[in-house]
Amino acid sequence: MLNPQQEMPLSPYSHLYDMLVPKDNVLRRMKDLCDFGFIYEELANKYCLDNGRTAIDPIMMFKYLILKMKTKLSDEDLVKHTLYDLSFKYFLDLVPEETHLIDPSSLTKFRRLRLTDADLLQKLIAKTIEIAKAHGIMLSGYIIVDSTHTNACYGMHKPIEVLRMQQKNLANAMRDIDKDTYFPDMPKRNNPDNDLQIEVEYCLQLIEYLRSHKELDSFLAIQERINNIVESLEDLEYDGEIALDKDARIGHKSPTHTFNGYKTHLAMDKDSRLITAGVVTNALVADGPQLQELIEQTETAGVEVNAVIGDTAYSATDNLEMCKEKDIKLYSKLHPIISDGTRKDDKGFFLNKDSNLMVCPQGHQALRKSNVKSFQYYKGKKYTNNRVVFYFDVEKCKTCPLREGCYSGGKQKTYSVTIEKDTHKEHRAFQNTDEFKGLYRQRYQIEAKNGELKTCYGYGKAESYGLQRMQLQSAISIFTCNLERILRLI
Repeated sequence: MLNPQQEMPLSPYSHLYDMLVPKDNVLRRMKDLCDFGFIYEELANKYCLDNGRTAIDPIMMFKYLILKMKTKLSDEDLVKHTLYDLSFKYFLDLVPEETHLIDPSSLTKFRRLRLTDADLLQKLIAKTIEIAKAHGIMLSGYIIVDSTHTNACYGMHKPIEVLRMQQKNLANAMRDIDKDTYFPDMPKRNNPDNDLQIEVEYCLQLIEYLRSHKELDSFLAIQERINNIVESLEDLEYDGEIALDKDARIGHKSPTHTFNGYKTHLAMDKDSRLITAGVVTNALVADGPQLQELIEQTETAGVEVNAVIGDTAYSATDNLEMCKEKDIKLYSKLHPIISDGTRKDDKGFFLNKDSNLMVCPQGHQALRKSNVKSFQYYKGKKYTNNRVVFYFDVEKCKTCPLREGCYSGGKQKTYSVTIEKDTHKEHRAFQNTDEFKGLYRQRYQIEAKNGELKTCYGYGKAESYGLQRMQLQSAISIFTCNLERILRLI
């Protein structure tokens, strides 16, 4: 049962907040800036309003997730930290003397059962735009678009490898505390066949041993590593796996540099540098097709889009036509293949702008490409036909589940794009103007925003696995990033 409580309870010790939490503390300023009451409206359908036990305040649970993102602590360590950090208690609307805090497992249930809406990111961004407008921050309507990469949680490691890495981190922490002490009664691993169940049992024995030795369990570094192992075991019990991320895909940052994970396609206002839209996909999804969704989300958030600034991935024919129809200026350079090429029977093939090679619907990238010039004769006249031909790995095509209708069994599998030199003349002329060149130079701003997300908000690596949890991570990170940006602007 949901029982809203949006005000801090009365306490004779509340004056401690004024004494010990500075006015410029970011958590204090964030709490004063944003009325988190909208969380009730968004999550009301996730609770029973008139039956059952009283649920933990969803605003408090949501704020806990913001704190977890900023501190990178495990759930258990985060709750422990709240006991003695007054800035945390003030942000969570707790009285200074509060000692009965939530059970850390409640955060796991809140993430998995309450925050499951796919459009949570869009709603939180719209809320920050509303706050910005209420404080007189003007948005230019010139949005910069790009995607940022996030590596999958634990990369490609198996669950047993994850547990052993965490055991190694625990052993390193013990050696850092006392290099000379030896613990002969510590459980020994005996798992020659690399059986996952045996490894789980060993982890449980190790945790029990360490928690029974108070001289070890009293160290914060050891507690944090034990809690990391506990969270991994909980994930294993709940989902049946730790690191086998079925939603992550292999993406390309360059022709030779790949990564396994996700992409977040972002739109950012040029002047205020507030993120106005975001779409989370796996790493295989191309950037260009997301432009229409980013524009629609930005307009839904209350920002009128006048122009779009992006790299060559956004200059595809569909985007050019869509922007012309909406009377939006597109500051994106023409790509020599996509923008000048036509292929009606594309069957799901797309160009990866980073590697400059085609990718098939199954996710296999072409090995190489070549330019081919052919000639056609029509009514006695000779016409030149320029094409770019991409060559794929035939061995992969032979076992591909999508080979029917795509691979005919030959020695080569190719995909060609015809280049039409007379197309896109209007945009090519616009591309050469001083106006275009001046605004296109502003594209670096979103690269800086991508770096900020990774450096300050832990966006370089997924905290968990699965597309849904990546969407939740992006929602919390971008919401907090926008709030702190508003604080700097005002």
